[in-house]
Amino acid sequence: MPKVLEALSEHCDMSVEDLIEGIVLHAFEGRVPSSQGTLSVGEQLKRIYGLELTAADRRRSYEKEESLMNRIERHHNITVARPIDQVFPLFTPEGEILWVPGWNPDFIHPESGETCEGMVFRTGRDQDETLWSCIEWKPSDHRVRYARVTPSSRFGFVEVSCKQAGLALTDVSVSYTFTALTEQGKIDLANLTDDAFSQMIETWRVQIERWFEAAEENAS
Repeated sequence: MPKVLEALSEHCDMSVEDLIEGIVLHAFEGRVPSSQGTLSVGEQLKRIYGLELTAADRRRSYEKEESLMNRIERHHNITVARPIDQVFPLFTPEGEILWVPGWNPDFIHPESGETCEGMVFRTGRDQDETLWSCIEWKPSDHRVRYARVTPSSRFGFVEVSCKQAGLALTDVSVSYTFTALTEQGKIDLANLTDDAFSQMIETWRVQIERWFEAAEENAS
């Protein structure tokens, strides 16, 4: 039996002790032993904190880890050195044309491009083609929320909320939530780390401030 356990432990890439513990735990519960992926988190918690985890706890932990591979949430704040009534309109589909390189939305409804709840527009092409809809438009609260789907990869929500931080300062909060639709989507989500997202939004701040500076120079 020891040789059998040793062979199994090598095949499963886990220690003999972990293998025995998993088998016993599931035997007491009348369940089939799970894979190594379901054991890792539970075993560490049990050993460090003395938690009495069941097979159901292990399964829920495993399912949570799996779901995180398919869904991400990212958030970052920036401060723009301009009043809120000048900053917030730049986060509408029309407003972004002014400062986002290559941003060229195809307005489907309304064709005027006016921002409103229920508006639909398209960006990108081929594998990057994305359909957008404004699902929450609160200009009095300086908040807007979009749903977006790139069929080849991912579905998501984008929310932008602005708050006046001073006489000529605006705090901008940007949140993205993505769910992968395909294997390519999983790759895209994995690449959008917290650091990558923060750098992207910081780039927005630079682009917006450059646009304001250029606009003021042209006006003078």
